[in-house]
Amino acid sequence: MTPVDDDVDLDAQPSQDSVGSSPRLAQMLGGARSAAPSRDTRTDTVRLSAMVNSAVANSSPLGGVFSTPSAAQKSGRAKKPRGHRRLDWLNLSVGAVAAVAVAGTALFAGVQVANASPAADAVHVLTGDEAALASAETGVTASRERLQERIETAKAGVDPVLVSLNALRPLGEQISVVDVAALDTVVASAESYRSALGEIELVEPPAPYSRRGVDEESLSSVGSAIDRVRERVAVVDATAEKLRADRSSVDALTDTYQAQLASFAARFPAAAIAEVEANEVAGEEFRSAVTAAAATVAATPLDGATGAPALTAYRNAVIALRDEDVRVRILEEEARDDQTGTWRPNNPQPNNPSQDEQPVPTDPNLPVTPPAPDPTPPEGSGDAPIE
Repeated sequence: MTPVDDDVDLDAQPSQDSVGSSPRLAQMLGGARSAAPSRDTRTDTVRLSAMVNSAVANSSPLGGVFSTPSAAQKSGRAKKPRGHRRLDWLNLSVGAVAAVAVAGTALFAGVQVANASPAADAVHVLTGDEAALASAETGVTASRERLQERIETAKAGVDPVLVSLNALRPLGEQISVVDVAALDTVVASAESYRSALGEIELVEPPAPYSRRGVDEESLSSVGSAIDRVRERVAVVDATAEKLRADRSSVDALTDTYQAQLASFAARFPAAAIAEVEANEVAGEEFRSAVTAAAATVAATPLDGATGAPALTAYRNAVIALRDEDVRVRILEEEARDDQTGTWRPNNPQPNNPSQDEQPVPTDPNLPVTPPAPDPTPPEGSGDAPIE
C-alpha cells in the first residue's frame, strides 16, 4: 500500500471527479491527483533524498553525525546489511602472551621482595664500601710512589748543577768569569734545596684492607664490618691529605730553587757584554761566541739536562776570549817594538857590539879586566904557541 504522507493535507486538495467528491473514497484510494504539473521539477528528488538520508542516519551507530551519502544512497539504492566481523586469533594470542609475561614479571618481583632480608642488603652495602676503599688505597700508594720518585730525582739533579756552578770559580790567579757574590748565593740556594728535600719524610700508607670474620647472615656482623671499612676509609683519607701537604712543600722548595737559578742565569748577558768590552782586541768570532753562550745560559733552565753544559760552554768561551785577547796584544806590542828597535829580554839585542869592544863600566872605581890573549900566533910567524 502507498504510504500516506503526513505533510500533505488531503482535505485541502480540490475535488476533480467523482472519486474526489467522496471523502471516504478519497481517503481509501488516495484522492485525485492534481492535473496541474509541479512548478519545481526537483521537488520529488529532494524529498526522496531526504527520506533515504533519514533512514541511513537512523540505522548508523553514530547517528549520522559523521556519515556522508554513499554512491548507493545517491543512486537511491538501499545499502545491504554487513555481516558479523571475523575474530583475529593472531592478535588475540599475542595479547594473551604479553599479559602472561607482565603477570609473571610482577610475580617474580614480588617473590624477590618477599624473600629479601636486611642482612643481604647490608652485605650489598659492605661490598660497595670495600670497593671504594680498595680504590682509595691504590690511589694513595701510587701517589706516594710518584712523590718519592720526584724527590729522589730532584736531589740527584742538584749535584751536576753544583759541579757546573763551582767550575765557574777562578783557579789560582785566574779572574772569575762571573760575579763571585752572585755565584756564592746560588750555590748556597742549591745546597739548601738538596738538604730540605732530604728532610722530607713521606707518610706510609696503611696496609691493604681484607674482610675477615664476617657472617653474611648476621645483620650485626655485617654492620660491624661496614663500620670498620668506613674507619679505614678515614685513615686513608688522612694519609692522602698528608701526602698532598708534602707535595705542596716540594713544590714550594722547587719554585724557590728554580727562581734563584733563573735570577743567576739572567746576569750572564750583561756579564758577556762586559767581557767583550774588556777584551776588545780579540777576534770577532771569540766575542760572538761569548755573547751567544751567555744568551744560551739565560734561556736554559740550569737545573735541567742542558743547564750544566750551557754553563761549561760559557766558561770555556770566556777563557778562550781572554787568552786570544792576550795573544793579540802581545803580537801587536812585538810588532811595535820591532819598528822602534826596542830591546827586550825575549828578543835578540839590536846592534850587538863586537866581542873586542869592552863595555864601559858604570862604576869608575871598579877595575877593568883586560881581555885574555889570543893563544893563536899571528899568521906568518914561526913561533909556536906558548904552553
